[in-house]
Amino acid sequence: KAWVPILTVIWLCAIYGRCGYQGYLASLLPKVRASPLLKVMSFNLRYDNDADKKHGYGWDQRLPAVVDRIVKHQPDIIGTQEGLLHQLHQLKQALAQRGMNYSTCGSPRDRFLGVPCGEHCAIFSRLDTVMQSTFALSETPSSIGSRSWGSGCPRIATYAWFRMDEVQTRGNSDL
Repeated sequence: KAWVPILTVIWLCAIYGRCGYQGYLASLLPKVRASPLLKVMSFNLRYDNDADKKHGYGWDQRLPAVVDRIVKHQPDIIGTQEGLLHQLHQLKQALAQRGMNYSTCGSPRDRFLGVPCGEHCAIFSRLDTVMQSTFALSETPSSIGSRSWGSGCPRIATYAWFRMDEVQTRGNSDL
Protein backbone atom coordinates (compact mmCIF):
# COMPACT_ATOMS: atom_id res chain seq x y z
CA LYS A 1 0.00 0.00 0.00
CA ALA A 2 1.20 3.52 -0.83
CA TRP A 3 0.82 4.85 2.71
CA VAL A 4 3.13 2.26 4.29
CA PRO A 5 6.40 3.89 3.09
CA ILE A 6 5.20 7.30 4.25
CA LEU A 7 4.36 5.96 7.70
CA THR A 8 7.73 4.18 7.78
CA VAL A 9 9.59 7.43 7.04
CA ILE A 10 7.58 9.25 9.71
CA TRP A 11 8.34 6.46 12.20
CA LEU A 12 12.06 6.54 11.28
CA CYS A 13 12.11 10.30 11.76
CA ALA A 14 10.52 9.92 15.17
CA ILE A 15 13.01 7.24 16.24
CA TYR A 16 16.27 8.28 14.60
CA GLY A 17 15.69 12.02 14.62
CA ARG A 18 16.12 12.00 18.38
CA CYS A 19 19.25 9.85 18.22
CA GLY A 20 21.33 12.05 15.91
CA TYR A 21 20.78 10.08 12.71
CA GLN A 22 19.50 12.98 10.58
CA GLY A 23 22.20 12.41 7.93
CA TYR A 24 21.26 8.74 7.70
CA LEU A 25 17.56 9.61 7.29
CA ALA A 26 18.38 12.10 4.54
CA SER A 27 20.20 9.35 2.64
CA LEU A 28 17.01 7.24 2.68
CA LEU A 29 14.91 9.94 1.01
CA PRO A 30 14.92 10.30 -2.78
CA LYS A 31 17.11 13.06 -4.14
CA VAL A 32 15.20 15.98 -5.65
CA ARG A 33 16.92 17.19 -8.79
CA ALA A 34 14.65 20.09 -9.72
CA SER A 35 11.28 21.16 -8.43
CA PRO A 36 9.03 23.93 -9.73
CA LEU A 37 9.14 27.13 -7.76
CA LEU A 38 5.88 29.03 -7.64
CA LYS A 39 5.69 31.84 -5.12
CA VAL A 40 2.25 32.61 -3.74
CA MET A 41 1.41 35.40 -1.27
CA SER A 42 -1.73 36.32 0.62
CA PHE A 43 -2.14 39.98 1.52
CA ASN A 44 -4.93 41.72 3.43
CA LEU A 45 -4.80 45.26 2.01
CA ARG A 46 -7.35 46.63 4.52
CA TYR A 47 -9.96 48.76 2.85
CA ASP A 48 -9.27 52.48 2.52
CA ASN A 49 -11.26 54.35 5.18
CA ASP A 50 -11.33 57.74 6.92
CA ALA A 51 -10.74 56.36 10.43
CA ASP A 52 -7.37 54.92 9.39
CA LYS A 53 -6.42 58.23 7.75
CA LYS A 54 -7.20 60.14 10.95
CA HIS A 55 -4.82 57.87 12.87
CA GLY A 56 -2.02 58.22 10.32
CA TYR A 57 -2.18 54.80 8.71
CA GLY A 58 -4.44 55.34 5.74
CA TRP A 59 -3.95 53.65 2.40
CA ASP A 60 -1.60 56.38 1.14
CA GLN A 61 0.72 55.67 4.08
CA ARG A 62 0.43 51.86 3.75
CA LEU A 63 0.86 51.56 -0.03
CA PRO A 64 4.67 52.05 -0.12
CA ALA A 65 5.16 49.36 2.56
CA VAL A 66 2.84 46.98 0.72
CA VAL A 67 4.75 47.50 -2.53
CA ASP A 68 8.12 47.04 -0.79
CA ARG A 69 6.98 43.75 0.77
CA ILE A 70 5.71 42.40 -2.56
CA VAL A 71 8.88 43.49 -4.41
CA LYS A 72 11.03 41.86 -1.72
CA HIS A 73 9.32 38.47 -2.06
CA GLN A 74 8.64 38.53 -5.84
CA PRO A 75 5.45 36.39 -5.75
CA ASP A 76 3.97 34.95 -8.93
CA ILE A 77 0.45 35.05 -7.48
CA ILE A 78 -0.99 37.33 -4.79
CA GLY A 79 -4.38 36.73 -3.23
CA THR A 80 -5.67 39.98 -1.73
CA GLN A 81 -8.49 40.78 0.65
CA GLU A 82 -10.46 43.97 1.37
CA GLY A 83 -9.07 45.99 -1.56
CA LEU A 84 -11.30 48.67 -3.03
CA LEU A 85 -11.06 49.25 -6.77
CA HIS A 86 -8.90 52.38 -6.48
CA GLN A 87 -6.51 50.55 -4.11
CA LEU A 88 -6.14 47.69 -6.59
CA HIS A 89 -5.44 50.12 -9.44
CA GLN A 90 -2.88 52.05 -7.37
CA LEU A 91 -1.15 48.87 -6.25
CA LYS A 92 -0.99 47.49 -9.79
CA GLN A 93 0.43 50.80 -11.06
CA ALA A 94 2.99 51.08 -8.24
CA LEU A 95 4.18 47.52 -8.84
CA ALA A 96 4.49 48.18 -12.59
CA GLN A 97 6.67 51.20 -11.82
CA ARG A 98 8.97 48.82 -9.93
CA GLY A 99 9.11 46.43 -12.91
CA MET A 100 6.54 43.93 -11.65
CA ASN A 101 3.67 43.56 -14.09
CA TYR A 102 0.59 41.74 -12.86
CA SER A 103 -2.80 41.02 -14.33
CA THR A 104 -5.73 41.05 -11.92
CA CYS A 105 -9.03 39.25 -11.59
CA GLY A 106 -11.90 39.27 -9.15
CA SER A 107 -15.15 41.12 -8.55
CA PRO A 108 -16.40 43.26 -5.64
CA ARG A 109 -18.62 41.75 -2.96
CA ASP A 110 -21.48 44.27 -3.09
CA ARG A 111 -24.05 45.59 -5.54
CA PHE A 112 -25.61 49.05 -5.26
CA LEU A 113 -28.57 49.56 -7.59
CA GLY A 114 -27.20 46.63 -9.56
CA VAL A 115 -23.75 48.19 -9.95
CA PRO A 116 -20.75 46.26 -8.55
CA CYS A 117 -19.02 48.09 -5.69
CA GLY A 118 -17.11 47.50 -2.48
CA GLU A 119 -14.25 45.32 -1.36
CA HIS A 120 -12.61 42.75 -3.62
CA CYS A 121 -10.87 39.45 -3.07
CA ALA A 122 -8.65 40.10 -6.08
CA ILE A 123 -5.91 37.89 -7.43
CA PHE A 124 -2.78 39.46 -8.91
CA SER A 125 -0.84 37.14 -11.21
CA ARG A 126 2.21 37.10 -13.43
CA LEU A 127 0.89 33.92 -15.11
CA ASP A 128 -1.67 33.61 -17.89
CA THR A 129 -5.16 33.42 -16.40
CA VAL A 130 -7.22 30.71 -18.10
CA MET A 131 -10.41 31.09 -16.06
CA GLN A 132 -11.54 33.03 -13.00
CA SER A 133 -14.68 33.60 -11.01
CA THR A 134 -15.91 35.25 -7.84
CA PHE A 135 -18.74 33.69 -5.88
CA ALA A 136 -20.69 34.54 -2.75
CA LEU A 137 -20.00 32.57 0.41
CA SER A 138 -23.70 32.11 1.05
CA GLU A 139 -26.60 29.79 0.42
CA THR A 140 -26.84 31.42 -3.03
CA PRO A 141 -23.23 31.51 -4.31
CA SER A 142 -24.16 32.87 -7.73
CA SER A 143 -25.82 35.92 -6.17
CA ILE A 144 -23.00 38.37 -5.39
CA GLY A 145 -24.01 40.56 -2.48
CA SER A 146 -26.04 37.83 -0.79
CA ARG A 147 -25.70 37.09 2.92
CA SER A 148 -26.27 33.89 4.83
CA TRP A 149 -25.60 32.26 8.17
CA GLY A 150 -25.85 35.53 10.10
CA SER A 151 -22.96 37.30 8.38
CA GLY A 152 -22.81 41.06 8.96
CA CYS A 153 -21.81 41.75 5.36
CA PRO A 154 -21.59 39.83 2.10
CA ARG A 155 -18.67 37.39 1.91
CA ILE A 156 -16.96 36.34 -1.31
CA ALA A 157 -14.16 34.18 -2.63
CA THR A 158 -12.28 34.43 -5.92
CA TYR A 159 -10.54 31.58 -7.68
CA ALA A 160 -8.52 31.36 -10.86
CA TRP A 161 -6.90 28.75 -13.08
CA PHE A 162 -3.49 29.66 -14.52
CA ARG A 163 -1.38 28.39 -17.40
CA MET A 164 2.14 27.56 -16.33
CA ASP A 165 4.22 27.23 -19.49
CA GLU A 166 7.52 28.15 -17.90
CA VAL A 167 8.25 27.82 -14.24
CA GLN A 168 11.55 28.55 -12.58
CA THR A 169 13.25 25.52 -11.11
CA ARG A 170 15.61 25.18 -8.26
CA GLY A 171 18.08 22.39 -7.88
CA ASN A 172 18.29 20.63 -4.54
CA SER A 173 20.50 17.59 -4.51
CA ASP A 174 21.81 18.15 -0.96
CA LEU A 175 18.93 16.96 1.17
